[in-house]
Amino acid sequence: MTVPSPGELAARPLLAVARVTSLSRRSLYRYLRDSLQLHDLAVTGDSASLDHPRYLREVVRALVANLSREPDGERCALVLQELIDLVDPADGAAPSRASHVQRLAATALEWLARRAGEEYEVPRTPQNAGADADADAGASADGNGHARAPVLPVVVYLPHIRSPFNLGGILRTAAAFGVVGVVLGPDCPSLSHPRTRRAAMGVLSHLPVVSGDWRAAVTLLQQNVPESVMPPPRIALETGGRSIYEVSPPAAGVLVAGHEQLGLSEEELAAARAAGEVVSIPHGGPKASLNVGVAVGIALAWWDAGTR
Repeated sequence: MTVPSPGELAARPLLAVARVTSLSRRSLYRYLRDSLQLHDLAVTGDSASLDHPRYLREVVRALVANLSREPDGERCALVLQELIDLVDPADGAAPSRASHVQRLAATALEWLARRAGEEYEVPRTPQNAGADADADAGASADGNGHARAPVLPVVVYLPHIRSPFNLGGILRTAAAFGVVGVVLGPDCPSLSHPRTRRAAMGVLSHLPVVSGDWRAAVTLLQQNVPESVMPPPRIALETGGRSIYEVSPPAAGVLVAGHEQLGLSEEELAAARAAGEVVSIPHGGPKASLNVGVAVGIALAWWDAGTR
């Protein structure tokens, strides 16, 4: 099947405004994204390129009341209203900044996509692509263009993470602390999964991430921190372990975190007890456990503070 281009979609007859308000969530999202060119706005920020700005204004006016009654929908309605004021400004109004138009269009589309049960990945624009490139260069090289040593001599080993969002969040946190790298077991989500990439926020281009087992984690640490003790100590995150605040982090090692519900296997826990530590993060609230991504973040902060 041939997929029509955005230009071809925009050239089709427009629906009556009353018909638009009765579309299903998915159809409405796609209609605004393609036929009314909101995705184009999120890419270019060029409101002058829209084919039907006045019609878009009428559609948004008709949608606002319905959207505002939904959870968090008021925020989307306000964003859409601000967007159409920029797209179809009053006479004599100052030109809108393209970057502001882009952010508003992307914010609205993200909310509408979630509402429709679909994924919307914010497009890379010349502005944010350049910023990402600068950030990547700063994270991976020094001022002379040489590769930087890891800031934190730790490998994060994830035998089995179930959620792509959790995996992406862990990758982002690992990059923020400057770990050596991350090793993913065979049951982890794919790095190409849209939710993984979205939560990782662009860190995959400069954070070493490999597939493998404990041996891959050892190899990765040894290659990047040759002075580290071999075999390296394991710090395993699991409920029922020793309080992390009673433990001094090793100079270098491997942080192991497991499945969101099932935790780590008995084999992984036994290996950590034999050559490291099984630790827990104490907390006094009514919930028995922390999100695995949050727990990894706390553990990396503890390790970073303890090795400075």
